[in-house]
Amino acid sequence: MGTTSRVCRRDDDPCPAPAGAAGRGTCLDGTHAALARARGHSEAVLRAVQPLRRFGPGRGVGEPGGYWPWQELSVDALIGLRRLDQAEKELGAFEALAAERGRASARCAAARLRGCLEAARGCRGQAGAAFNVALEQASKVPIPFERALVQASYGAFLRRLGKRAAAVGQLVAARDCFSRLGARPFLDRCERELAACGVAAHKGPRDARTPLTPQESAVVQLVLRGLTNRQVASGMVVSVNTVEYHLKNIYVKLGVGSRTQLMAQLGSASVARDGTAVSGTTPA
Repeated sequence: MGTTSRVCRRDDDPCPAPAGAAGRGTCLDGTHAALARARGHSEAVLRAVQPLRRFGPGRGVGEPGGYWPWQELSVDALIGLRRLDQAEKELGAFEALAAERGRASARCAAARLRGCLEAARGCRGQAGAAFNVALEQASKVPIPFERALVQASYGAFLRRLGKRAAAVGQLVAARDCFSRLGARPFLDRCERELAACGVAAHKGPRDARTPLTPQESAVVQLVLRGLTNRQVASGMVVSVNTVEYHLKNIYVKLGVGSRTQLMAQLGSASVARDGTAVSGTTPA
């Protein structure tokens, strides 16, 4: 099996991604879609995921909990573009697949998207209930970035309801996590939402820490998914030496000394604040 094929699957994944040229294209398409989402370019997200639609469930690519679950990116973009009927169709299929697979990370993503969709429709009760389900699912596994996405979306929803105190609590938690991960575009959005709540941008010690570069942030997210340095290098189309260089800088910036410490710190940070313990290595 080629290197690129290994990038798009976990060693225990029974649903391997396509190998060879198809695998390389898949990783690049997924990366482009994720970058477009970070930049807030919804149309670009939909263009990037279009080639991924040909891979159905069971091929690693469109599999909930896999490396490139394009459905989440697509639904997010459709909601942003107010194409709500199409978003409902794709989300319904994703929810059914997430429930069948039973992965907490996929259920978290599906519930967050349900909250965003119902909020866009003006269905406040359904939206609030969905966001709470997403938070519950996020508490079951160490998925700090996904949990922060839920908190950011929920906080924005609460702010629009006029529930300022509750909104600030969710947004601050999301902001702190995005700051640790170096996820600058998402951090900036949180800061804008907090500013709308009347909360000034944070000027404490966290901001004094040198932020991660976009490349370092991408390395962190892939490492947290369990990829080896070689797999990260193939997915980012760089050398293994480059990945090792980025990791050394990441360790210094985040104050950790190893890959294990990095995963432990970022994997538990989002739940340690509210006292919810994460034990063991529950699959996402």
